[in-house]
Amino acid sequence: MIYEKPSSPPYQGGDNAGVVSAPRRGTTPPSLPLAGSGSAQGDQPGRPLPSRQAAVAFLCLVLLQGFHEVEHVVQIVQRYVGIGSGFFNNPKGAGILGSWLDVEPVHLGYNAVFLFLVGLCFWVGGFYKKDFIRRYPLPFGLMAFALLFEGYHFVEHIVKIVQFIETGKNGTPGILGNFFNLVWLHFAYNTIAYVPLLVVFFMDGYYRSAVGALSRPWRYKVL
Repeated sequence: MIYEKPSSPPYQGGDNAGVVSAPRRGTTPPSLPLAGSGSAQGDQPGRPLPSRQAAVAFLCLVLLQGFHEVEHVVQIVQRYVGIGSGFFNNPKGAGILGSWLDVEPVHLGYNAVFLFLVGLCFWVGGFYKKDFIRRYPLPFGLMAFALLFEGYHFVEHIVKIVQFIETGKNGTPGILGNFFNLVWLHFAYNTIAYVPLLVVFFMDGYYRSAVGALSRPWRYKVL
């Protein structure tokens, strides 16, 4: 689009007051950054807000693992607290979905999707880049820890599903389950992997970018 200079600029008093200059012929006005495009300031000094895509992926990660965490809390309530005489009072309670489905495949699925989303966020968020690691070591360290820790947790569930296939029984011990209480062990696994991600989500501006992405319609450029 070509902008033409107005023939009579508005005048509001004074020698130059109120004069609105227009761009030169053949030029376009500078574009403004879109919300969530990475140009707005994040919560850390000099850190731009994450992109919409990265923020929405991180939001999906937080919501999925949040529900997974609730599953383990329900297991603890069912087995060790006991509320009433129904669903929340069951010495062999298996959580929410585990009450209707085999618990081992359910939690293998939870952790497979969880690990995939952690890896996806690590990639699209640019946490692997040398410049990011140098400038923002704390978010990198938290994300790298969560990725590696959840990787081991997933290995535990691979072992558990193999044991499930061999025995046909739910509640297989996996590796460390041979030495520790299984319900508390996997509650700890999930909490230890989840907390660093929550810190990054709120500290690194992902929640702000996610709210912006969901509160405004997405716009696409037509080439």
